[in-house]
Amino acid sequence: MDARIGSSPDARISSTGGSASSGGVVATGAIPSAGGTVATGGTVATGGTGSGGAGASDAGAPVDDGTLNAVIAIDSSFGFSCALLSTGRIACWGMGTYGQLGDGAKVSRSRPVLVQDLSGATAVAVDFDHSCALISDGRVRCWGKNDLAQLGTGDRTDSPVPVWVKDLSSVVAIAAGAPYECALLSDHTLRCWGNGGSGLGTTDSLTHTTPVVSTSLTDVSAIAVNGVSCAIRQDGTVSCWGSNNGYALAQKDFISTSTPVPITGLSGVASLDLGINNACAVLADHTTRCWGSDGWGQLGDGGTTDSYTLVNNGLTNVVQVAMGNTHACALHADGSVSCWGGNGSGQLGSGTPSSTSVSLPAKVPGVLDAVAISVGGSFSCILGSDTRVRCWGDNTVGELGIGTTSSYSLSPVVVKSVSSVHQGGAR
Repeated sequence: MDARIGSSPDARISSTGGSASSGGVVATGAIPSAGGTVATGGTVATGGTGSGGAGASDAGAPVDDGTLNAVIAIDSSFGFSCALLSTGRIACWGMGTYGQLGDGAKVSRSRPVLVQDLSGATAVAVDFDHSCALISDGRVRCWGKNDLAQLGTGDRTDSPVPVWVKDLSSVVAIAAGAPYECALLSDHTLRCWGNGGSGLGTTDSLTHTTPVVSTSLTDVSAIAVNGVSCAIRQDGTVSCWGSNNGYALAQKDFISTSTPVPITGLSGVASLDLGINNACAVLADHTTRCWGSDGWGQLGDGGTTDSYTLVNNGLTNVVQVAMGNTHACALHADGSVSCWGGNGSGQLGSGTPSSTSVSLPAKVPGVLDAVAISVGGSFSCILGSDTRVRCWGDNTVGELGIGTTSSYSLSPVVVKSVSSVHQGGAR
């Protein structure tokens, strides 16, 4: 669901040292997978990029021109987005009723606000009611709702400002799902916390208020979570675990398992992102393979039938894919973007909202310079080569970051600069 940024036009995931971005999606992981990239999807890459795309890793200092700029990664979820800045700060906008914007309040904001008391961030990952940041020292801070232990603090106390995840270090990438998180460590293993059921990858499937070992995998290159969990492994294959609702695990028979299941026929994977009970992977040849729920045409194959087998939707020159609630978008190597699926709020960027889904990918007019993409519930965003963010679609809670809450925008609009009224200090 998030927009993730990759280290190169080939990867959604950046090299070590940078940052990443749901649905959107940014590549996760300073550890490159086969094919040199990492996964996105509720995850964020470390190393100068965000979820779902290639990042602007050479962004300079912010310029005071009324826009949000010097952005190197972006991640989006239902109703809000967060952007990683070249300064190591994070700015968020949109729905904030759970404290997920990190500015110390529990209110929505129609233009970006800085996350309070946060500096040195190298990646950001968001999901519905909470957000997390990877810090340059390999630790993680989270903020927002904590009723299901999403923040990993050892308790269930909400926090509208960043708090440290307990007993967690040597992290190279993070992924936020509903309602749990996972971290990829430098030794290629996973730690997860929250209420993920079988998606946590633990034998007990209980809620864990602090990080615990997830699965027995020791060769993970990237991780994406969103109700189910998927890992790109060092050989370029993918294994997933959790619930098979909508064929999310690409299995014909319904199962719910905490043990990783290989996705049959999938290899050479560069990155992937997870939607709601579906997934799309970008291969080393820049084509895509998708599977799972297809009720709104999210698989992009011209139909609306759920599929437990891999679907090739015909896209080429793809460097990132980002999955939302009912729609998806793909970033192409030439900076253009294609979207498909639900379009009730104009989130496909086609210029016309429609209650009828669009089950085949179509180019977003006027978008030619994207380096990363991120999609939320009913909106979409791109990070441009100019380090600015543009969004379109639903804006009822300020998802577009333009200072108003108009119903929607059918074409991309530039996200405004951080509000001078609500600026959090760095620490």
